[in-house]
Amino acid sequence: MTNFGFQTASTYLEQRSAMIQLTTGSAQLDQLLGGGVETGSITELFGEYRTGKTQICHTLCVTCQMPINKGGGEGMAMYIDTENTFRPERLVEIARRFGLDE
Repeated sequence: MTNFGFQTASTYLEQRSAMIQLTTGSAQLDQLLGGGVETGSITELFGEYRTGKTQICHTLCVTCQMPINKGGGEGMAMYIDTENTFRPERLVEIARRFGLDE
């Protein structure tokens, strides 16, 4: 009577085939992540102060909007800033790096 959300492996495989991997802007990091940051999942970044966590998040805000064939997701981002580190001017610089209209 209760739906626990179980699904068959074939259904899960079908859902995974629709998954997109977003580029982090670093080929080495993308390779380490198995192709980039997966959509439809939660990716946790952790590390010491000034190790690039915020920069990766800023970059993903830009790359998620790029075409899929260029490592993007043709989508949008929602940035939840709990430490007042969001810098829109940084997004302009990153968009320029990828040849996008900021």
